[in-house]
Amino acid sequence: MQQKDCILVLGSGVTPRGDLTLIGKSRVEKGVELYKRGAAQRMLFCGAYSYKVKNIPASTEAQAMRNYACTLGIAREHCFLEEQSKDTIGNGYFAKQFLERQNWRSFFVVTSNYHLPKTEYAFKKVFGNEFSFELVPSLTYLSTDEILERLDSEKEKIHLYKELFKDVLDGDDRAVAKAMTRLPWYAQLLKIMSLV
Repeated sequence: MQQKDCILVLGSGVTPRGDLTLIGKSRVEKGVELYKRGAAQRMLFCGAYSYKVKNIPASTEAQAMRNYACTLGIAREHCFLEEQSKDTIGNGYFAKQFLERQNWRSFFVVTSNYHLPKTEYAFKKVFGNEFSFELVPSLTYLSTDEILERLDSEKEKIHLYKELFKDVLDGDDRAVAKAMTRLPWYAQLLKIMSLV
């Protein structure tokens, strides 16, 4: 495995108290495993909380993942946070903004196996050809029926993304941001950031 600039770990929700889900812990564990094998010397934990959440949790997904990674032996100074995203396209978009500021061009993306197709589509759309990334699946601890149910849900979301970004060239930040403003959970934030 060739070393990359960092390991991105995508959030998968937190409890109202800010605790990681079992799937979230699994993603962190896979990211830590990559880190300890020398795949990268930095980790970027991605996620505020899901756009579906009605009450803001006590901590963001990114904070909870970083805290768990530190209990597994990762130095806090090697952990970075992206705390604005509320879905997969946001994970990619806001992670890209961070990576560009650091001049990091290659990374691993750790997520659950059922989440890989949507993540691949979203990240290709956001990052284009200027970045190099590799998807790494983590264990899900879900039954076959639960995985199949999630895969169906993911297919619907991929269809939504394809419709939303059909006229957007891969890697075009401005066009991606403009399309994202059609998602209610990003409209206000992206306008405040003056990105569109």
